[in-house]
Amino acid sequence: MRSLILLCVFAPLVMSDAVDVTTICLPKQISGKAFNLVNDTQADYAFDFGLNKAAAKLPTGERYVVDLSTRQGYMIDTQDVCAKFAVGIFDTVAQCLPANAVALGQMTGGLGATQTTLDVFQVQLDANSISQILVDRESNVSLPVIRRDFSTVSGTRLTLFANPSLSIPDATIFNIPAAC
Repeated sequence: MRSLILLCVFAPLVMSDAVDVTTICLPKQISGKAFNLVNDTQADYAFDFGLNKAAAKLPTGERYVVDLSTRQGYMIDTQDVCAKFAVGIFDTVAQCLPANAVALGQMTGGLGATQTTLDVFQVQLDANSISQILVDRESNVSLPVIRRDFSTVSGTRLTLFANPSLSIPDATIFNIPAAC
């Protein structure tokens, strides 16, 4: 009986701390470096949610652009030759976490005065796939730190995001040649 009373007293306090995951949103524009820690590739990335586009530029100059509204992907080589591709489940990005996202907890990174608290969320993408994202929410914006995608069909991808900027230094990263 005491346990029930304690639960009734403390449960509302714990539940009131719950986060509305749909309010966890990336800035309207963000860019930086992305490192795929599974296949050892890197790219400059940019998300512009006003344009509904995400893009990545490899060190070779090859670019990948995804139109988030139509879910159409484009691979553009250094000669502006373009090939369309189907957007896979791991190639999508949303500005805000969906309602089905679950807060898994927090972790602290760094040392001393440079410590930061990071929040971990998990999203069920489909019956076979999940995405887990580590987000820095200590500033006035939410910034991606690490994203882990796992699928029983597609395998695993682990992406580290670094050097974030709240602008797009070169908007041509989103350009899709007319021939596409």
